[in-house]
Amino acid sequence: MIELRHITKVFGAGDTTVRAVNDVSLNVRPGEIVVIMGPSGSGKTTLVSIAGGLMKPTDGTVTVDGQDITTKSERQLPRIRLTTMGFIFQSFNLLSNLSADENAAIPLLLAGQGKTEALQKSREFLTRLNLSHRLHARPRQLSGGEQQRVAIARALVNNPKVVFADEPTANLDRAIGHQVMQLLCSVGCEQGKSVVIVSHDERIKDVAHRVIYIEDGKLVREEPGQHNRVCTMKNHSFK
Repeated sequence: MIELRHITKVFGAGDTTVRAVNDVSLNVRPGEIVVIMGPSGSGKTTLVSIAGGLMKPTDGTVTVDGQDITTKSERQLPRIRLTTMGFIFQSFNLLSNLSADENAAIPLLLAGQGKTEALQKSREFLTRLNLSHRLHARPRQLSGGEQQRVAIARALVNNPKVVFADEPTANLDRAIGHQVMQLLCSVGCEQGKSVVIVSHDERIKDVAHRVIYIEDGKLVREEPGQHNRVCTMKNHSFK
């Protein structure tokens, strides 16, 4: 589903050159949940931004769902992201003048779905995340954890094939964080989606099939995740 081949990203030039990502190759299969960990400034977010078509690599190729997105123009990429990918941003990126259910419905509305159906689907997702009582609240009326859950619903509501999550449990308490991990497990295992998570949260290893460590822009090691601690599906194999 996702193939990164020899990805390099360089910022600056001359004495100010920074190699944020350095010759990284990585595959993520359908139904697989991969967690990327590493210290601040190690290149984790840059790598995921490139994988999601939010940033162009200096070198290398990214293939998502059979499409080489590194060859696509800036006019083509938004449609690919809308129909193929879901993004959970650490900074939430909610629109302040829209309610929770309206924020979560944005991908469906952009894809051309009617407002009534889009809001119904967004409310279903928000209810799964224990936000049925906050559907009409504006972002300023929501706690950080509630805003994070709205952002998660927005990322998943359009049924993307690939989900990218940047610190999805950072603002959540233990109970809600566990629910979010179970939801991401369902997205990967039951729905066969590729899920890539960037996190400092050690708890998130419990949802991962693989944990990838990155330092100074390079993948330095890989270890098995503890997926079965959260996943309730038995005898699951990758599609």
